[in-house]
Amino acid sequence: MTSGVSPKKIDESWVESKLRSANDSTECVQTLSLWALNHKSEHEQIVNIWLKVFKSADESQMVVLIYLCNDILQTCKRRNAVMFKESFKKALVEAVHFIKAEKAINSFKKILKVWSERNVFDEKYVEELNSLAFGQ
Repeated sequence: MTSGVSPKKIDESWVESKLRSANDSTECVQTLSLWALNHKSEHEQIVNIWLKVFKSADESQMVVLIYLCNDILQTCKRRNAVMFKESFKKALVEAVHFIKAEKAINSFKKILKVWSERNVFDEKYVEELNSLAFGQ
């Protein structure tokens, strides 16, 4: 007899550990991004774990997580995993409130510019993130 709750298909502690130990090398970011995209059916859980780690990350780890988010978002369309856009769209509204350190601020500003230029998100949403994060 089942409880009606479906079991999680990915190991949350394993994902959390990988996110916490990630570095800013292109190889590391792309490997984690590819893993996430290959587990697109678990996109909400993956993004929720990303947000959990992001909230408690130090400045350098926060930058890595911003790069990872960016890589997933820019690659998801080619990988038929556009559901990540909606999941990250919700999480980013919360995540921006945790960006306080200069290096993370600068990285996020650059990423917002890229998202605007490449139409990763519509201009209104990018402006909303910019306003929430930096009051601009």
